[in-house]
Amino acid sequence: MKTRAKSRVKNTNDLRYQNTQRRLNKVIERYVRQRRITRLKAKVISYVAKVNVSTFYDHYGNIEDALNYVDNRMKEELKNLKKEINATREDDLQKIYVRILHFIYKNKDYYEMITYRKNQFSLQQITEIFRPIICQKWNKYKDADIEMIFQIFAWEFSGVVYCWAQNDKFNEHRIVYYAKKLEKLTNTACQRLV
Repeated sequence: MKTRAKSRVKNTNDLRYQNTQRRLNKVIERYVRQRRITRLKAKVISYVAKVNVSTFYDHYGNIEDALNYVDNRMKEELKNLKKEINATREDDLQKIYVRILHFIYKNKDYYEMITYRKNQFSLQQITEIFRPIICQKWNKYKDADIEMIFQIFAWEFSGVVYCWAQNDKFNEHRIVYYAKKLEKLTNTACQRLV
């Protein structure tokens, strides 16, 4: 009678596991930076990271999980940006949008990948993280109205970022222009959307 091999248990505290994770993440990030998202396949990542394909699947369930790693890292960096903005007590909405757009510009390889994948959810995470700042001028409305306004604004925000990506290729010199556009959309959201 044949016995099955025991499945490997992930020991995330194991140094070999962590080293392999770092190598896989490095390859994934490099492919994202080089805008080679279409070539991002488990076999390719494993080959470049010098691990077996089965090892890739020990760390990630599929390619989308691998890309989610990059998404989650970016989300943490956005939360840190929000903490910085809150610490400086910045209340000028245009300056806040300039800082957010500078963040996007600094990580434009990632955001080019997002627009290539047409991943609206990743762009809407930005508005979700900055929701308290965005909604602070809408406090005279009912919560249900604010929620509706915010959801529509989140789509508008994503549209502005898409325009910046498609029309201007994330041109750094257009940041203030798009920040003003976002400020205007935020300030007029209640009149336009209620």
